[in-house]
Amino acid sequence: MISITNVRPRTGVFPDPAAVARDAGQKLRFVREFLRLSYRDVEKASHVLAQRHGNKEFILHISRLFEIEQGGVAPAIYRLHCLCAIYKLDISEVLTWYGVDAASIMDDSKALDVPLEFAAFDNEPGAPAPPEHDHKAPVPPAV
Repeated sequence: MISITNVRPRTGVFPDPAAVARDAGQKLRFVREFLRLSYRDVEKASHVLAQRHGNKEFILHISRLFEIEQGGVAPAIYRLHCLCAIYKLDISEVLTWYGVDAASIMDDSKALDVPLEFAAFDNEPGAPAPPEHDHKAPVPPAV
């Protein structure tokens, strides 16, 4: 896997989202050029992944790739997955380039005081008690 050190802003400072996306896009461009891939190479590879997954959202058109690299546009989740697969990058690291630390998701969840209602826990006699704090949202059924 290719690794590029992430530079994070000072705590309490909110960076401009477009600037963060532009910096991340420049890193993605650096990796693409390092791998000697053209825009067309990336687009062709994205079509293979879209076909493999049966989802056209994976397709990275040249114009979108240019916007991601140059225009400060963050890629949609499918395209981010696609770029990481093509460039052999760790998606968690690339998310940090966009200011998202996937490793902190459970800590973030625990820091929130959001009441969750569970249909299974309706306070009827004999009903199980709700879990203490490690709430997990139910997984939606596959479509």
